[in-house]
Amino acid sequence: MVSGDPRCDWVTWMLHRYAVGMGLKALVLGCGEGWLERALARDARIPEIVAVDFSKEMLARAARQAEREGLDGKIRYAAVDLDREILPGGPYDLILAHDAIHHVRDLEGFFDRVASALATTGVFLFCDYVGPRRFDYAAPRRAVVDEFLRALPEKYRHLARTGGIATQGVRTDPGELARQDPSEAVRSDEILSLLRAKMKVLEEIPYGGSLLSPLLYEIIGNFEEGNEADEAILKQLCAAEKVLIQTGALPSDYMVVAAKKR
Repeated sequence: MVSGDPRCDWVTWMLHRYAVGMGLKALVLGCGEGWLERALARDARIPEIVAVDFSKEMLARAARQAEREGLDGKIRYAAVDLDREILPGGPYDLILAHDAIHHVRDLEGFFDRVASALATTGVFLFCDYVGPRRFDYAAPRRAVVDEFLRALPEKYRHLARTGGIATQGVRTDPGELARQDPSEAVRSDEILSLLRAKMKVLEEIPYGGSLLSPLLYEIIGNFEEGNEADEAILKQLCAAEKVLIQTGALPSDYMVVAAKKR
C-alpha cells in the first residue's frame, strides 16, 4: 500500500526515497525486539545505528538477536523513555519508528526532541496508527463496521478468547483499554496535527486499516491461509476499505510519514 509494490515494504521504500549518500547514522525509536534496526544494519549506506526502547528486557532480546545475526558491530542499544528523556547521540541522518509514537503522551516534547536529534538534512520516517485515541470510534464508523460484520458468515465471527460469536464490529472498550494499557493510543488522534506544527512534513502516505483493523481484531484467526474462500473474503474486505477511504467515507487510520526539522 505504501510503495505500490507487494514486494516492497515501507522501510525499503522510504529509505529508497530519503536515505541519501553513504556513512549514514540512524536512530530507531521504540525498537522492541529489534527487527527494524537489523533491517537497517543490512543496508551498506548505514554503518552506525542506535536503537532505544523503554523496556530493558526487549533491549536485551534485540541485542542477543543482533549478535546471532552478526549485526551487533553496527548497532548500539540504550534504554530511553520517549516521553521525557533526551535522545542519545546524534545528530542523525535518519530517525525511524514503527508503531511507537501512539504510545507517547508528551507528543509536543517528543517531536521537539526528535527535531533536535536530526542533522540539518536529516529525515524522520515513521509508520503508525493515527486514528481515534484508544480506538474510540464515533457512531458513523461503528455503523459501517457493524454492517460488514453482519455480512460475514458466523464461522468467521467466532471469538476464541470467550468462545462466543462477535455481534459488534468494534469490540474494543476505550475505558477498559485505558485501565489495561494506559499508553495505548493515548493521543493517537493528535499525532499528525502536532507533527505538522513542530516539523516540516515531506510526505504522508495513508495505508488504511480504518475498516480492517477494528473488524478483524480477534477474528482474523478464523481465516485460513491458503483457503480459497477465506482469502476471497479478505480480498473483498480490502477492496471495500480502499473504496471507503478513496471516497472519503472513512479516513485512513494508519500512515507512513516523512518529516524534517524546520
